[in-house]
Amino acid sequence: MHRLGQLFTRVNFIYRIYGMVYKLILRILYSMDFPLEVRFGSDLRIFHYYGIVLHKKVILGNNVTIRHGVTIGERKGGVPKIDDNVDIGVGAIVLGNIIVGRGAKVGAGAIVLHDVEPNQTIIGVHVQE
Repeated sequence: MHRLGQLFTRVNFIYRIYGMVYKLILRILYSMDFPLEVRFGSDLRIFHYYGIVLHKKVILGNNVTIRHGVTIGERKGGVPKIDDNVDIGVGAIVLGNIIVGRGAKVGAGAIVLHDVEPNQTIIGVHVQE
């Protein structure tokens, strides 16, 4: 459904109608905010759709797993880039102009505001100013 919506982005009227229906379905059925502008690779896995919020400029790599309650969004004008084979746990918050490296794991409830190295596991609150 998401990829179909992306195909309609060139046809303004159809895009608006499809976009409204798409957002309505996701918000009513799944309490999920997954804009059509989100770019993602192959094999995106979303377990338990409820409560997921993604910024429209987010880039998700291949084989990314997202669980319910996850927020991936803007902070100070930047949005995260999620590399391939990343696993994001329940309720995690990933914000800002950061990169979550290939094969990284973001634990349940983690707050991530800085880059995550490839194959690193992040748990808890990781705030660096």
